[in-house]
Amino acid sequence: MNISDSSTTNLINKEEFSSMKVLLLLLRYKYFILSIVLLVTGFTIYTALHIKNQFASTATAVPPRVANSYEGFSGGTAALLREMGISQLVGKTEATYSFLVILRSRSLKDSVINKFNLKSAFQLEDTSYSAVLRELEDRYEISIEKAGNYLITAWDTDPVRAAEISNYIITCANNLSVSLLRPELYANRVYLETRYKQIDNEIIALSDSMNRITGSSLIFSPLDQAKSFSSVFSEMKSKEMENEILLNLYRSSYGVNDPNTKMQENLLSEIKQKLVDIESKSGVIGNSNIKDASRISMNYLKLYSLYEANIKLKAAMIPIIEKSKIDEQRFVPSLYMIDSGRPSDKKDRPKRSIMVVGAFFGSLVFAIVLVVVIDALIALFRLIKTEKQKDSLSNNQSSDNA
Repeated sequence: MNISDSSTTNLINKEEFSSMKVLLLLLRYKYFILSIVLLVTGFTIYTALHIKNQFASTATAVPPRVANSYEGFSGGTAALLREMGISQLVGKTEATYSFLVILRSRSLKDSVINKFNLKSAFQLEDTSYSAVLRELEDRYEISIEKAGNYLITAWDTDPVRAAEISNYIITCANNLSVSLLRPELYANRVYLETRYKQIDNEIIALSDSMNRITGSSLIFSPLDQAKSFSSVFSEMKSKEMENEILLNLYRSSYGVNDPNTKMQENLLSEIKQKLVDIESKSGVIGNSNIKDASRISMNYLKLYSLYEANIKLKAAMIPIIEKSKIDEQRFVPSLYMIDSGRPSDKKDRPKRSIMVVGAFFGSLVFAIVLVVVIDALIALFRLIKTEKQKDSLSNNQSSDNA
């Protein structure tokens, strides 16, 4: 047999020896282990039998599809509102906080405790309020499924009360949500009405400015008046070019001193003077010349574009203001109940069989570990005692020899 086979055999023998030692140890203390297991398991059975059955009831609710009153406005209206300083009312389609904040709030829990007199129902009259609060937190659960619906589950020894609690949590959460939302709706409505009055004042101011421009310059429709001027000017310019061509033909055919040439020169001179008058004198566009009319027309068009934008914004804000007034007065639930909680005919907890099985195996493992630890401590104490005896014996022999 080689060295490796010998070491493997020794290792196997050691493992078998250790297993046998542990088995013998367990057999030696079998009654102690059995006593612990029976004691713990029996106590667990006794406790489980005396725990009252708790019934579960689950209510299902979903949030509204439209998050706020202004979500219906889109496209150009929303962009226009943002440009005019109402960006906080458009473009927001998500809540700024999760509704779980309300469902798990202290205010909601206090309301549930007072509504159902849970201090008496939980038989905690002689304890602190925080103990009742902790008991309630242990007896209800809120979860959100992937589809977005909320599940509110309540446990109670009374199945009817469990159903009432699960349903009331949704009702109470909606009431709290409305109490938080109404100040926000009020602030939005006040802001909208103030902005509406500002827009109305801007429209009046713009209208007055346009009236002053129209009254002083007689420019009331710059685009149409500019089109008319362009038509007259282009026609006169065309006649100028035609007469220049005729004048050159007369000069080449009859000479510069011919009466026809002189007549054509006079006619061309009159046309050119007309063009100069059109460009420099007033009356072509309103009562201003073309340079002043251009500047005045640009100012007028700028005012008119602002006037038209404010008119459109004013028309767009009217339904928003009316909607905000309605929302401020009406009850707007944040959760709509789909399935109300119903009393259960079967208890949900405690799971007595799981408690007993867990107690049995847990106590068995604990007892085995305890026995091993105790045996190791006993062996350690014996070793220490033996060493002390050896030292004492050697000391005695040394003194005898001396």
